Amino acid sequence: MKNFFGYIENGIMYLNELGKFACEYMENINTNKENARIINHVIMPNHVHAIIKLKNKKSEKRSNNFGPLIPGSLSSLINHYKGGVTKYANRNNLPWNGWHERFHDNIIRDFNQYEKINDYITNNPINWNSDRYFHQ
Repeated sequence: MKNFFGYIENGIMYLNELGKFACEYMENINTNKENARIINHVIMPNHVHAIIKLKNKKSEKRSNNFGPLIPGSLSSLINHYKGGVTKYANRNNLPWNGWHERFHDNIIRDFNQYEKINDYITNNPINWNSDRYFHQ
């Protein structure tokens, strides 16, 4: 839980070089991926939060039992994001220990849940000292 993306002071997130790249890369998903929209996100000192809306053209459900990533899936999107940030860190000799292997996802089912998660993401820097990932 090292703070590879920057630091928070007085509720404001100050991004370092890797944090700025991670933020820019996240924001560019809206331009570069036609099936994904970043609704809200925040780069924290040692983790990232995002609300991502996926729009896949096929209505059929496909499952993946430990095979290749399904194109257009959330797993594929997160894999590309993590890979892009890692490549940038390595190419620029920035301090980096890599990502956790997995990620936590949650399907937002209604507007109340959306508001709660959106507020959490927006206010995460302000509440950093009580965050479970807080680390000085």
